Amino acid sequence: DARKNLSRISDNIALALTAATILSLATITLTLFAVVERQINRRMARLTHSVLAIADGDSKYKINVTGSDELGKIAQALEVFKLNAEELHRSNAELEKFAYAAAHDLRSPLRAIQDLAEWTVEDAENEFSPDSLENMKTMQQRIKRLSQLLSDLLEYSRVGKDAEHLRVVSIKKLVEDFSELLDP
Repeated sequence: DARKNLSRISDNIALALTAATILSLATITLTLFAVVERQINRRMARLTHSVLAIADGDSKYKINVTGSDELGKIAQALEVFKLNAEELHRSNAELEKFAYAAAHDLRSPLRAIQDLAEWTVEDAENEFSPDSLENMKTMQQRIKRLSQLLSDLLEYSRVGKDAEHLRVVSIKKLVEDFSELLDP
């Protein structure tokens, strides 16, 4: 009788321990899932959404991930990146305005120099030595080249604003043009 009671009690204890173990494992698993979901997955999804929004140009997007762990540090670095991107956009806008203004303002005096050179050659063509005449023609060519460079600077200041003016560029011609800029 005692043996049967002991066996029955022992079976009940084993059953209770098994149930408690299964219940504990289920509780631990659910707790770990909840912690991982809340602490990692959701924060990672918000961080990913922030990165994509900023990459699409929304520099005002609020990064709502905080903490002192790795994800929090990545969010802080993304905030710095966002501020740098805003500053870069502002700086590029100022640079475009400056390039446009500089090129535009330099064209008028350059036209005056070009006109003076042409008038000088026209008025004193017979009085110049062949070397002086050649120097004046070289000066006129360089003035035209500088005028073209200013036109290119104006065009550069408009780059990105009008994508319809894309064209194929001959690298050979580009190298030849640059080699002409070099003073032998």
